[in-house]
Amino acid sequence: VCNGFSGVWLDGTSGQILNTYIQNNNIGNNGSQAMGNGASGIADFQANATMISNNIISGNANDGIWLNGSTSAVIFANMIGVNSIGDTAIPNAFTGIAMTNGATNTAVGSPTDANARNVISGNTLCGVDINSGATYNVLDGNFIGLEAAGLAAIPNGLAGVCLNGASNNTLSTFTATVNQYISGNTREGVYAVNSASVVVNPATLIGVASDGNTALGNGLDGVYLDTGTTDAQIYSGQVKNNGGAGIAVVGDSTVANLIRPMVVGNNAGLGIDLGSDGHTANDVGDGDNGPNHLMNFPEVNTMLTGGFAGYACLGCVVNFYLPIGNPTANGGGGTYLDSTSASSTTGDFAYTFPAGVTAVTMQACASTAWDCSELSPRVENSPAPAYRTFLPMVGK
Repeated sequence: VCNGFSGVWLDGTSGQILNTYIQNNNIGNNGSQAMGNGASGIADFQANATMISNNIISGNANDGIWLNGSTSAVIFANMIGVNSIGDTAIPNAFTGIAMTNGATNTAVGSPTDANARNVISGNTLCGVDINSGATYNVLDGNFIGLEAAGLAAIPNGLAGVCLNGASNNTLSTFTATVNQYISGNTREGVYAVNSASVVVNPATLIGVASDGNTALGNGLDGVYLDTGTTDAQIYSGQVKNNGGAGIAVVGDSTVANLIRPMVVGNNAGLGIDLGSDGHTANDVGDGDNGPNHLMNFPEVNTMLTGGFAGYACLGCVVNFYLPIGNPTANGGGGTYLDSTSASSTTGDFAYTFPAGVTAVTMQACASTAWDCSELSPRVENSPAPAYRTFLPMVGK
């Protein structure tokens, strides 16, 4: 603590530094108040397989942890930006964890062990900042913007997770059994700009407490895909209660993004918003300039008994959601039900309402380019026509 530069400095630029363990330390604090180092708490420059665990890394003048070109770091069970019990902010003056200049294959937390989660909260800028070519890093099971119990917010000052010029980074392993929560942050839950192949898998929940129910929304959008972000895959388990849209896609160069959250709704804006400008009506054809090429949502041709026939883009995947409110108005959204494919030659499809489902909302995703639409208006499950029953005529 109280060093003029970083608390721990690993310099692998002139030779290999391998398998360094940094464990069970107070770095930048005494557990309850700041005693900051003059730069980062831990600065890892091009080291390999650094393990950082069970530390309190808070109160530093730059980042809590800075991975600059490092490889295969493992970061687990740390308090980053908070005190020793994780209920009060001791901010790092920059980010909680920064990954820069090609930092790669970092594991932050664990997909299967809740005891390995990091609390990354209370930092002045982003909770986690992945930028300038950092790639193939995975965040699993962490609390980002929450206190250690997971039931109250300790906001990071910007987004929970920021990505800028960083490709192939993943929030939650697809098979993860431990949920990750990105909630209560001052701005977005996840903000990405000029980044390719950002993946948010179902075990990442955005805008709720760790009980999965209590509203702890981020101040702006749950997920914001900004200019030049392409090929994202957003499968988040929940995106709810946020101060903007659930998922916003912005910019003409922000295209080919697959957006299929498991649950989205109760946000101040739309569940899914192309352009961050409110509901976008369909036009003639697809392929417009705009976010996700302003993909048209599916429409209904004919209502049938127990279902309907509709149309979407040729070969589109059509996703069906149980509506939350009005999906084309602020606060609306849906819970994912199932999917079908539209004809590759006509765009036609048919749908039968599952038992007990009274309405659905729909979404179209291009089968190859991934562009996904906003949600459609509600389609109500109209009852079958009522037919009169006549008694047989009785002769006089």
